[in-house]
Amino acid sequence: YRGFTEIPILYFPQIIGVALGLSELCGLDQHYVDPRPLLKAKGLIE
Repeated sequence: YRGFTEIPILYFPQIIGVALGLSELCGLDQHYVDPRPLLKAKGLIE
């Protein structure tokens, strides 16, 4: 679609994992739309 913006989707267990500092184990790299740039921009992961 024209104007379509990719939106990263996070599952609740992944959000909990990020909050606990376990982002490396949450499988964030396996998403269709990579959520890591957004999480880095928000200061949630390094």
